[in-house]
Amino acid sequence: MTRVPAAAGSATPLAGYAVQSTAKVGDPAAAVSSPGYPAAGWHPAGPRSTVLAALLADGVYADPFHSTNLTKIPRKDFDVPWWYRSDFTVEDTGRRTHLDFSGVVSAADVYVNGHAVATAADVTGAYTRHELDITSLVRSGTNTVAFRIRPNNPDADLTMGWLDWLQPPPDRNMGIVRDVLVRRGGPVALRDAHVVTRLAVPSLATADLTVKARARNDSDEAVTAEVTGRVAGTAFTRAVPLAPHETKTVTFSPADAPGLHLGSPRVWWPAGMGGQPLYDLDLTASVAGTASDTAHETFGIRDVQAPSTPTVPASTGSTAASC
Repeated sequence: MTRVPAAAGSATPLAGYAVQSTAKVGDPAAAVSSPGYPAAGWHPAGPRSTVLAALLADGVYADPFHSTNLTKIPRKDFDVPWWYRSDFTVEDTGRRTHLDFSGVVSAADVYVNGHAVATAADVTGAYTRHELDITSLVRSGTNTVAFRIRPNNPDADLTMGWLDWLQPPPDRNMGIVRDVLVRRGGPVALRDAHVVTRLAVPSLATADLTVKARARNDSDEAVTAEVTGRVAGTAFTRAVPLAPHETKTVTFSPADAPGLHLGSPRVWWPAGMGGQPLYDLDLTASVAGTASDTAHETFGIRDVQAPSTPTVPASTGSTAASC
C-alpha cells in the first residue's frame, strides 16, 4: 500500500505490485482493478520489475544462472498478458491527481478503481511517457491502479531488446521497469522544468541561465498562475494567464532577471578533469495565493561542442600510413 500525500507538487512512486498471469485470472478488468479485490496467490513485485524478475524472486523458477535452468522456464507462460496491480491511499480528494509513467514494456491497458483510463493502443513502446488525469476517479481512502501488460516482441514492437550475445529472457522483458508516479496538485501543473546554460568559452568567466517550464491549466476555468522561482540565489516571478486547459511555456532569462547572468560560475567537468558541481532550480505555480504545483531540478553548467572537421583535399600522390 502506497500512501500519497496531498502536498502540491508531490510525486509519489507506487511501492510495488501484485502480479499474475491473465491465464489464471478469470475476473473482469473492472473487478481486478477495484479496491478490495482478493489477489490471493498473486506474486509480489517491486516498483520496477519485469514479470520474470518477480517470479524468480518469489521462487517460482530455479536460478536461471545455474546450469541449463534458463532453458527450462516455459516461454508459453509469457505469451499472454500479465496483471500488475497496486493500491494507494489519499486523504484529500480536493487535489488533482495524475498517473505519470514511462517504463511499460511493451504495452498496457490501464485501469483505476474499476474504470479504463488508457488502452494498449496508446500506452505502447518502451520509455514513452504518459500522464493520465485520474482526478475524477480518485476517492478518499484506498484506490487501485492496474496495468494489463501485453507480451513483448522486440522483433515487431518498438521496444527494448537485449544484447545479441546474451540469452534472451523468456518474458522478453515484459513488465514495468520505471517508477509509476502518483502526482498531486492544484489547477495548474508545472512540467518539463529545465535550465539552458550558455557558458563563456574559453574564459569560463560568465554563464547565462535561461529557465523554462510548461505551465498547464488542467481546470475548466480561466486562471492566472503566479510562477515564481529561484536559482543560484536569484529569485524571479511572473503572472501567467491561462485559458481553460491551455498550456504555455514560461521563460526567464537574464533580460528578465539580471541575476541569471552569473559571474565565476561553478563549471561541471567530465570525470577526471575536475568536479561536477550542481545548481538547484526551484519553481512554484500558485493560484489565488495557494500553491498549485512545484518543480525541482538540479543541473550543471558546461559547454559541449563538436566542431566539424574541415574537408581535406584528396592527395594525388602516395601517402605513408603509420600505426
